[in-house]
This record gives sequence, structure tokens and C-alpha cells, in this order.
Amino acid sequence: EDIRDVERARGLGDVYKRQVLKAAFANFAVPFSGALLLASRLRRRLLKRMGLDVGHVVPGVLPILVYGGNGVVWPFGIFALFNQRQMSALPWPDRRTLAISALVIPLTLMALGLAYTLVGLRLTTLVAPSFDEVPLIIQLNPITQILASLLMPAEEVALRSVWLHPLALAGQSLMVFGWILLIPVPGLPGHRLLTAIVGPEGMM
Repeated sequence: EDIRDVERARGLGDVYKRQVLKAAFANFAVPFSGALLLASRLRRRLLKRMGLDVGHVVPGVLPILVYGGNGVVWPFGIFALFNQRQMSALPWPDRRTLAISALVIPLTLMALGLAYTLVGLRLTTLVAPSFDEVPLIIQLNPITQILASLLMPAEEVALRSVWLHPLALAGQSLMVFGWILLIPVPGLPGHRLLTAIVGPEGMM
């Protein structure tokens, strides 16, 4: 009977993991990927009107091992965005076009991330799920907190932040990704934005 109980528990654990992965795929991976696709298409369309074909962005996917009792592989990790074309080799007509190319994707990701987070907060239940360990509390950024406080009391925002809906987690990931892209490091859009602001001579 003990062996049967162990096998039954394993079976229930496998079913639970499949349910979690299905929910994560529908509520995290699909919205996240949709935001990347929309940002990429928007940038390509805007710059095509200006006479430049920059291609799409290609996400670099990296499954993440999450330790929570048993090691679980989280297959929806994205660690980088790559341009199909080398941006530094393109013939930029002016600094304005360069700035637009640098801002489209970060701003789109941040705007969609904010929308996802607010909707995800509304979808997050006030009833705590059962935890096997201490939950990871997500610290919402000030803009999200201000807008969320217009939709619900601040105590509810703090409470829901403890067990955020996957859509809100996707939104937070997109916002972080958008801010990281604005860092003025060579290869990132932030570097092109700084070049557009101060000019090539200033960058030198």
C-alpha cells in the first residue's frame, strides 16, 4: 500500500506539473512572445517607411532550472534579443531615425508590460494558494504601484504581489527587459539612443 501511495502521489505530482506548465504557456509564454512579435513588427514597419529594412528581432531562448523541492525546468526563459541585421552597418539617414529605431522596442515592451501587469493584478486572486515554501514577493515598480492603486486599495496590491498571476509576471519581465535594453552598452538599443542624442563625435 505504501508503494501504491507513493506511485499515486507521483502521478498527482506529474499531473500538477503539466497543469502548471499549460497555465504558464497560456498566461506567460504566449503573451510574452506576442509582445516581442508586436514590438518587432512595429519597429520594422516604422523604419520601412523611413527607407530602412532592419529585419525582425530574434529572441534567445534559455530554459531555466527552478529549484523548489524538485528541480523543475522552466522552458520559457529568454535571455537576449538579437537583430537579424547588423544595426551598426545600416545607412542611417539621420539621428532622428536612429533614435526611433532604438526606442520602439523598449517602449513597446514597457507599455505592454505595464498593461499585462495591471490586468494580471486584477486576475490574481485574494485567496492564498497553498505554498510548500516561502513565496517570492515581487516588488512592483513605482509607476505600476501608482496605477494599480487607482484600480484597487494599496493593501490589495501588496497582497496580490505575493502570488502574482502569470500574466503579471510576464508583464514585469517585459518591463525589466525594456529597461535593460535602454542601458547604453554597445549592441543594445540604449547605445544607439545615446549616439542619436550626443552624435558620433560626442560618443567618441
